[in-house]
Amino acid sequence: MKFELNRLANYSDDNILAEIKRVAAIVEKPALTKELFTKHSLVHSSTVEKRFGGWIPALQKAGLQRLAAGFMRVSQMSNEDIIAELRPVAEKVGSKNISNTHLKEFCTISVSTLVKRFGSWQKAVEAAGLIPMEYNKHGKRYSDDECFENLLRVWTYYGRPPMYKEMSSPPSTVGGKAYMLRFGYWNKALKAFVDKVNSDQNDSIDISQEGLQESAAEQTKLEPQTDVKERKARQSQIQISRKQEDRREISIGMRFNVFHRDHFRCVLCGSSPATVLGCNLHADHIMPWSKGGKTTYVNLRTLCATCNIGRGNRFSD
Repeated sequence: MKFELNRLANYSDDNILAEIKRVAAIVEKPALTKELFTKHSLVHSSTVEKRFGGWIPALQKAGLQRLAAGFMRVSQMSNEDIIAELRPVAEKVGSKNISNTHLKEFCTISVSTLVKRFGSWQKAVEAAGLIPMEYNKHGKRYSDDECFENLLRVWTYYGRPPMYKEMSSPPSTVGGKAYMLRFGYWNKALKAFVDKVNSDQNDSIDISQEGLQESAAEQTKLEPQTDVKERKARQSQIQISRKQEDRREISIGMRFNVFHRDHFRCVLCGSSPATVLGCNLHADHIMPWSKGGKTTYVNLRTLCATCNIGRGNRFSD
């Protein structure tokens, strides 16, 4: 195992300025906040402020006038402008339940600025029509589907079964304790999710027209003494399959299987949540639903939000 020092070996002005430039290139934000810098840097933002007399002077000293201007712009923004900056965070997270950590990860405005403007970051989130995640710690009881949706998001992010401790960090919006309370053990929660995926997959078996005709033909050949319940069960299974493919909504299990088949990355641009900040994967109908496409495994593919929105309802790409 290779070990690396998680701090600068030499805190010279040149090394700190070089670190600021390095982090700015990684984050690629219009305004480099102190929270984002501290998360990705080998030196704390407070050290930078003390060394150069403030955060904005440090950005200017590093030759990052554009980022300094972006940071200064925030101080001149109205409350309405700040609220407009908060709303896209929900899209990046994939939920209206927003935590302090989500703001540090995806918002261009620092949490300290939100506290100064609105009294607390929770009040700022509420003003944007979102839900502060901390409100749910003790009172919220998540449904199975909410737990599974969140687990699908986190599993997709890592491209593997997530660990318990990872459920307390973005992109998760449901903490590990909620799974323990609902399922008893973390492994039981994972098993429940897998069972859900398998159940959805069984219900979503593709029944072709030829297959339906064959099933009908088989039923006509059944002996008179064939159990009536057995025939009804077969008919019910066919009806379930037809309902699945005729629904626009894609089940959790089908989405997971599509993402897993496509290696948890966009089939057009190759982006994945594990490598691209803010990447959100969608299960997309290849032949658009609006043009008669079915919700079947073979008619679905994995696209990132950017490629999916840009595609619209075209199907020539």
